[in-house]
Amino acid sequence: KLQDCQSAIKLEPPSPPYFSEKVQLYNKAHGEASNSLMAIECRVCGDKASGFHYGVHACEGCKGFFRRTIRLKLIYDRCDLNCRIHKKSRNKCQYCRFQKCLAVGMSHNAIRFGRMPQAEKEKLLAEISSDIDQ
Repeated sequence: KLQDCQSAIKLEPPSPPYFSEKVQLYNKAHGEASNSLMAIECRVCGDKASGFHYGVHACEGCKGFFRRTIRLKLIYDRCDLNCRIHKKSRNKCQYCRFQKCLAVGMSHNAIRFGRMPQAEKEKLLAEISSDIDQ
């Protein structure tokens, strides 16, 4: 399934979530803006990552795209062109973009429950467990 797009995808091990958190803590302690020391790139398209989403550093665009695809159970038309996914071209081929999301390690099981209210956490956990049961 992923083999069709892998030739155009640069695979790297997932970046640890604590890395960006440590950079942010360092910057706060030294009075610097959180992105002034190091700009972390989105693992999918190379845009500026807004945080650690679904298991990888991702931008808001790729985070939202992945979330919508999973929640709405979208299936995209197959593409055999191995499209390159970059900031400016990421919206051109949804199939290849989703394949790259999966290839770099995005997963709905990788959700972290940091700053989420307890009621939301319980609702999300119930959704995940019902998806697994199906």
